[in-house]
Amino acid sequence: MASSPFTSRPLIKLIYLFIILATFTVTFAQEVEKKKKTRFQFFRTFISNLQNGDNRMFEAIVRPMEFRQPIVSIPAEGRYGIGFYGWKSYNPYNFDPTFITYADTTEDIFQNIALSGRIGSNMEFDAVQTNLSYLFFKKSYFDIFAGVGVRRAAVLNIPSIDFSESTILSGPPSVPSSWGVTKTFTPTFMEVNLTTTMIMQWRPKWFVQFRYGYGVGKVQFYRGDSLEDEPSGTGATSMYGIGIKFIRESDTAARYAWGFELRHYYAKVDNISDPQEVTPITGMQLPQVGIYFSFGAFYGGGKTIGDEAKGYYLDSDYVTAKRKFNQFIDQHPRHARVRRAEKLIEICNIRIPEQLYAEGKRLEARDMLVEALDKYIEAERTAVEPFKKKLQMKIEMMAGFYIEIADSLFTLGQDDDALSYARRAAVISIKGKEFLRKLEARITIQHGKDLASRGVYSLALEKYSKALSMAPELRDEIRGLELRSAVGMLEDVNQAKDEAGLRLAVLSLYKAQEILGKKDEEFENVREQLEIQLLSLDKLRVDQLKESYANEARVDLAWRRMPKVEIGMLVSEVSDILGEPEEIIEKEDEKGLNYQLWVYHFPERGEAYFSFEDYVLFKIEEK
Repeated sequence: MASSPFTSRPLIKLIYLFIILATFTVTFAQEVEKKKKTRFQFFRTFISNLQNGDNRMFEAIVRPMEFRQPIVSIPAEGRYGIGFYGWKSYNPYNFDPTFITYADTTEDIFQNIALSGRIGSNMEFDAVQTNLSYLFFKKSYFDIFAGVGVRRAAVLNIPSIDFSESTILSGPPSVPSSWGVTKTFTPTFMEVNLTTTMIMQWRPKWFVQFRYGYGVGKVQFYRGDSLEDEPSGTGATSMYGIGIKFIRESDTAARYAWGFELRHYYAKVDNISDPQEVTPITGMQLPQVGIYFSFGAFYGGGKTIGDEAKGYYLDSDYVTAKRKFNQFIDQHPRHARVRRAEKLIEICNIRIPEQLYAEGKRLEARDMLVEALDKYIEAERTAVEPFKKKLQMKIEMMAGFYIEIADSLFTLGQDDDALSYARRAAVISIKGKEFLRKLEARITIQHGKDLASRGVYSLALEKYSKALSMAPELRDEIRGLELRSAVGMLEDVNQAKDEAGLRLAVLSLYKAQEILGKKDEEFENVREQLEIQLLSLDKLRVDQLKESYANEARVDLAWRRMPKVEIGMLVSEVSDILGEPEEIIEKEDEKGLNYQLWVYHFPERGEAYFSFEDYVLFKIEEK
């Protein structure tokens, strides 16, 4: 068997192997690059969704009340809590004796204090907490408050309980007998502090609260038969707290919140007042952890129409979202999230055409074509390329549909309905405008045909002329119809008495000859007959005018030759010249003077009025 060149020649084998490896390497590299691009595109899409507010989970967790009203003030807030002090490491049961410092000569100290002896109650009251950002700038990116407060903390005097030789509760410890006093160690603290509170509200019904406070206070060390002021100490305090509060609505502007708070408290007492030298304690550091119940009133923190708009935005109803975002900006022009609202409005403007297009498709599927077209037109007004072109193609398609309907209705003789659909197409399409123009010309032509069929050729020619001005491209058809109407007028030429109609017929014959492109003997003869008839009418009119002018001249001459009536004539003299008047109006005044008004009607000159006083003419008026 002959060996293959691929198996017999090592060089060819090597080349073949190299090609395989190169192809594999290139393919592998392409796949890696493709995966990198996919991951990068996914990352870009994820970031874009976060920026645009499209990630529903993120928005629900991080920004559920993005456009809420800021909490502007917390006028009053009270707390009551239970805590313990003096723990060692992370075990609250173990007592750390180093939190108290003593004089060097002291032998007996508090080596251990049970947990029951380190439990205390705490009462606080904060007032006039104000959102400083909102106070000074009328906007708040974060609800951060400053206020003042008072606090009282006291160790609970829990009684000792022993059972079966075992101590269940020991209560506050007694002072070592070597100190020379009979008292219990129950530190009681009174302080005044400045507080800073930050509120993060994610939900309409609750918010998270972070608090920090710094203050000064006075501590009393012991409790005996009476609560003495001495010995005591003063020092600085600080606290950190985090809590959750639940909102309770009310019928007033104020709202109420209650909740719980986990607190770390620290007091450093380094200024001891002990005039009677009853204690060896020279200082204390009191760390405390407790849980508090709180209740307070506040203003603000409610949802706005911006949050409502955000809901529509996440539901992809961008039309409603845009409208409500604009309302939000109008109602809260200084809100910290106005720029965010404007950003979302810009996104809505981009997405609204797509929403309207989708709505139009749904309406079109239900055969609600008019409503669907309205959606497409509205979307096209604000769309950008390339989506705008897609909408324009859709609208043109809808216009073609209207054109087909209009053409069918015109064929059935339903002109008004045909025009209605054609006008719809003309509003949305250049093609529709052209069709409407031609349709109006065709309807006008049809009206001319109807008139011609009834023998009203002059009006038919007017319709044809109007149609030609509307659609010059129908010239051949219209001129042919004009020719036919002119021929129809020939049959009535002997009876024709309407000069305008005759002139229109002559003009139409000239136009018909233009269409024919050559002289036609029949049309020449008819046109000449019509022109002769027009000349006869013209001559008759001239003769009539001449006769009229002659009559007027004769009347004027007779009038000028007539004896002239003058002021001062008697009634008898006027009567001799003009004859008896058509009307006499006569009266006498209170002095017995006679007044008369003679009215004459002259067909050629109009009316004349002659006024007499005591039978003497004193005024002449003509109309």
